Amino acid sequence: MEFGSFEGTCKYCGFILPIMAADQKDADIKVGEGCDCGGYLREKRFINAKVLVDKYFGDACIEAGLRTVDVDVLPLLYKAVECVNSEKIKSVSIAITPSTKCAISMNAKESIRVERTDTHKFQGGA
Repeated sequence: MEFGSFEGTCKYCGFILPIMAADQKDADIKVGEGCDCGGYLREKRFINAKVLVDKYFGDACIEAGLRTVDVDVLPLLYKAVECVNSEKIKSVSIAITPSTKCAISMNAKESIRVERTDTHKFQGGA
């Protein structure tokens, strides 16, 4: 693969930098990943958190023996991830059912934590 000199552009902030790359697309990706604006890291963090939402609440949770949540709830969870990722809110807790809860927050390492809690209450009387 031959490399050439290109002007890569960060898709998040528009910063332009001359760089050696295979093609223009490669140059833009490299500049975006290395840019100080943090856009690439925010996007990567958002994608990773959406994967966790799918894993804990979508179809993938069936493998862990959990029930999926209503399909209409997933967009709400994605929006909560988006708000935490953009730092509009610090954290959010959502009671999906009386026994299933979701908590989404940013941790000290600036990654998004997605947590599912399922509680089962057993009562008896004699």
